[in-house]
Amino acid sequence: MKTMLAILVTMLGVARSHAQAPPGNGTFLRFDGINGRVTTGQWTSPVAHTLEAWIRVGGPNAGPFQTIAGHFGTPTNCGLGYGLLVSSSAADLVYDLDLDSCGGAGFLPRATLPGTGTWHHCAGTFDGTSIKLYLDGQLVQELANCTAGDCSGCTSELCWGADDTTTWFQIGCQRFTTSWATFFRGDIDEVRLWNLARTPAQIVQSMNTQLLGSETGLIGYWPFDAGTGAVATDLSGGQHHGALQGGVSWVTELVPRGFCFGDGSLATACPCANFGAPGSGCGNSVHPSGARLSSAGSIQPDTIDLTATGLPPGVATIYLQGDASSATGIVFGDGVRCVDGQLLRMGMRIDTDLDGATAFGPSHGDGPLSAAGGIVQGNTYAYQVYYRNASATWCPPATFNVTNGLTIAWP
Repeated sequence: MKTMLAILVTMLGVARSHAQAPPGNGTFLRFDGINGRVTTGQWTSPVAHTLEAWIRVGGPNAGPFQTIAGHFGTPTNCGLGYGLLVSSSAADLVYDLDLDSCGGAGFLPRATLPGTGTWHHCAGTFDGTSIKLYLDGQLVQELANCTAGDCSGCTSELCWGADDTTTWFQIGCQRFTTSWATFFRGDIDEVRLWNLARTPAQIVQSMNTQLLGSETGLIGYWPFDAGTGAVATDLSGGQHHGALQGGVSWVTELVPRGFCFGDGSLATACPCANFGAPGSGCGNSVHPSGARLSSAGSIQPDTIDLTATGLPPGVATIYLQGDASSATGIVFGDGVRCVDGQLLRMGMRIDTDLDGATAFGPSHGDGPLSAAGGIVQGNTYAYQVYYRNASATWCPPATFNVTNGLTIAWP
């Protein structure tokens, strides 16, 4: 009996980033769920590996699954390989890994996941014995003591050993013998394949930043930044360029981009090792996960509202704008500040509701953000929120902290 190992993870009860967006220039690929796909051809599949992608699920689709990306072949004799999937109902995130050699049909349990239309980072790793699934930088499921079977008799599917060069690496679908199936409906960005199992710290460190392409172990990297053409370039140096086929199209969205995270991904560490959750600032005396700056609305026309959450209740906050940003960060109180250049205090807000949140923007009587900041069109500005910390004895001697940052490229 073929062993198909699948991990399904529910988003319920796990902290998630708000108003996330993939790193890069705002360009990504949209898949129609009918026949849209990116095919990179047949090439060697690693045993130990990490597969990552940013996804925004568009909704339900036909078939048992919607394929994000993976190495797959024909299921007639041997395993399907491995890949990141979403259920047809758009309710489940799955990391599918077939470790056995031949025969039989697998089955998959299910778990309910809420919502569509929001960007999420997902990653699956396998080190030869343990399978791990990550969602938004957090390890959400692990399956240990797994080993690969002997695939020496296989002919055309993922066979770690004899015939692994005949496997197809696809984005947005699976290839079954000579046909295509399990199409993804939604948006995909920043697909990455490594020939090693990355650690939790490594996944968090790079999920919100683009890669150079020369990182150790990187064998496939498709950032989808071109915005035009019929080829998705592999920037890893592996030359596994993808052909855009069927209903797949380039999309560019102007949205605020998160940066300056206090989760250990910056060169400058949080001053008291008070690392926050992925996507947030450094931890504070009330919320170890840190405070988070998020946004809602559009850049053009400017309806952007900024919201800071995860604050100590009742604190005063200052919404900062800078015309430059620091890539490494600067220790600033109990946190790390990346807003730089000419700094502007756009406004102070106090958490009068004692709910650990404040907001700034047109929905809160402040007018357009671009007007409040006096922006110059065509330039990029950085935003971060300063706040008082509730305890003067926590992470001494500082008594203040900052959220993560956002950058906005104003057209």
